[in-house]
Amino acid sequence: MNRAKIFTITITNTTTKQNFINSLNTMSEVLYAETNGGLTTNIIPIDGRFNQQWGMRNTTVPGADIHLDGATNIFTGNPNSIIAIIDNGVDRLHNDLDAKILGGDNGFVIDVDGLGRQFNHGSHVAGIAAAISNNAGNNGVSGVDWQARIHPKKIFDGTGDPERTQSIIDAVLFNANVWTFNNSWGTRNQDGTPGRYSVTIRSAFAQAYRNNRVSCIAMGNHQLTNPNVVSFPAGINSGVLAVGATDITDNIAGFSAQGPHIDVSAPGVGIWSTNFNNGYIDLSGTSMATPHVVGLASLL
Repeated sequence: MNRAKIFTITITNTTTKQNFINSLNTMSEVLYAETNGGLTTNIIPIDGRFNQQWGMRNTTVPGADIHLDGATNIFTGNPNSIIAIIDNGVDRLHNDLDAKILGGDNGFVIDVDGLGRQFNHGSHVAGIAAAISNNAGNNGVSGVDWQARIHPKKIFDGTGDPERTQSIIDAVLFNANVWTFNNSWGTRNQDGTPGRYSVTIRSAFAQAYRNNRVSCIAMGNHQLTNPNVVSFPAGINSGVLAVGATDITDNIAGFSAQGPHIDVSAPGVGIWSTNFNNGYIDLSGTSMATPHVVGLASLL
């Protein structure tokens, strides 16, 4: 077909338009005539809680999200890709995570938030990045990368920085397809304040970087209590992506730590995701922003 002879004709009246198309299609000189129009995405996750996941599709401020609809219309992920969740454990039996878990550590820690709600930080992070997605008949959430596997590593117990470093290195060595690392945590000084630098921990991220792995790290939630204090490992700057948090109106979250080492921000306020015992909960923090970024990095 000679595409140089494709013409666009604008007619505003719907009835006139259709009559004109019908008339054109009766002419021997016209190969075809049809309506013109726009596009829409054709893959919208059917997970029960997807409409609550404003970070992936924001209906309050359209566009103030990670544009998951557009991403999944291109690619929904590769099941050979593995995301390492370096955290306090993941509930391996959660029905929105169980089929995704590959290797890693067992067990998880239960914390309590300011409202008295129990939650598991690692499960929440894992669900944002790569919960089982587009599965009908449940009340679940969608992960950013629909296909990626999850490799959980626990670093909140044990002997400290040497063991944490080894956990990260073990994830690097586990499989060449562990491309992305989620680190929704930061080191603390003895008095509980942020800003403790660790050469030991930095060496683990250096090894990950040398092995072509992408490490995404939360900036920290201390902007209101310790403004502009650089938290680590986000502050090591070289070879990692430091992630801040935005709210549903696309403004910087008040708690989100700031500084020149930040690389990108992502939704991090009131984010719904998986909890332990097949539960779901909404949490806020740069911890929630980071798995949005690691999921996108995994898709890429």
